[in-house]
Amino acid sequence: MNSTNITDCKLVGGGAHNLIIIIALIIVIVCGFLGNVAIVYVILRHNHLRTLTNLIIASISVGSIISTSICSPIDLYRLHWGYQDWKLSSFVCKTFWLLEMGTNITFALHIALFAIYRLKTILNPYKVIDVSRVKLVICMGLLWFLSFALAIPALYYARVREQGQHVCYIASCSIRKEDGEEHHYVTMSFFVIFSLVYIMIVMTSLTFCCFSFCGKSSNPESDQSESQPKEMRKESTRDGTFSRGIEMSKAFADYKNSSIRGRTTRKMFVSKQQKENFIQFLFILSSFLIGYTPIVVFVMLKLINNTQNSNLYNEPQQYSTKWTNLFTRVGEFLFFITVMCGTKKLRKPIGMLLKSIFYRN
Repeated sequence: MNSTNITDCKLVGGGAHNLIIIIALIIVIVCGFLGNVAIVYVILRHNHLRTLTNLIIASISVGSIISTSICSPIDLYRLHWGYQDWKLSSFVCKTFWLLEMGTNITFALHIALFAIYRLKTILNPYKVIDVSRVKLVICMGLLWFLSFALAIPALYYARVREQGQHVCYIASCSIRKEDGEEHHYVTMSFFVIFSLVYIMIVMTSLTFCCFSFCGKSSNPESDQSESQPKEMRKESTRDGTFSRGIEMSKAFADYKNSSIRGRTTRKMFVSKQQKENFIQFLFILSSFLIGYTPIVVFVMLKLINNTQNSNLYNEPQQYSTKWTNLFTRVGEFLFFITVMCGTKKLRKPIGMLLKSIFYRN
């Protein structure tokens, strides 16, 4: 592999291109960190907000906190000031790749879990999904364990190149081979996991559309008439509040009022709660799609053009790597924004918390 002098690397150090990305990254990193800390703090502090959906949101936010507080600053240094001359230790490089890959996979798997759970609540607005907090926490713990188990090989593959061994299109701290090629495990595992999550998102969205426009209405009386008090008690025990049971009662009443001579009028949403669940579903998935679609497409192109001499592996790759990295960090900040927009019960306490921090006399 031919070495390249630092003066030949046009995108390393200085320039309007780098300055714009650095400023944008610093802004989204700080805002993403503060926003996700606020989400976790509010959910853990208020017992009535510890619903199953909010616990999934809190777990995603924990991953974003790890990423914005540790991975993002190191990655900012890695792609700019330390791109060709890595001043930090090899341990920092390996730890970065372990946490970076682990938190990315955790985000993807939690989005899949959120999509499945939220789809069930959308398709069955009159039924309580009998899952306890303990079971959900165990499930999320297994997702965290699986994510970092899949990321462990990054500890072996990550390495720091000496300045004399460096080429422009490979950062000093990277998971590339000596010849500059990607490790197949890293590329394929990332692409397969995220592709499966994308497929699941498409399937859940199509399922809802088919249910709304083509499916048959369920009979609310058979689902709700005798079991409603029991289900309300279950929800009260699990979430510490009767709010969900009250919402179900209102939705049930609306649904019965829409029935005419035993036939139910087909509507896209049969209750206000179902509509709110769907809006939350769209908002949170949008943060994932905006943040990770560019890097998934970039990885797919690298798999298609798996040749070191391809233009994708030269100067354009520096632009692509930095911009896809920016989109990923923006996705972590957007997750906080989408939670605020799509989750009404979290919006007010988080807003009050942030207001008390920034507007304290």
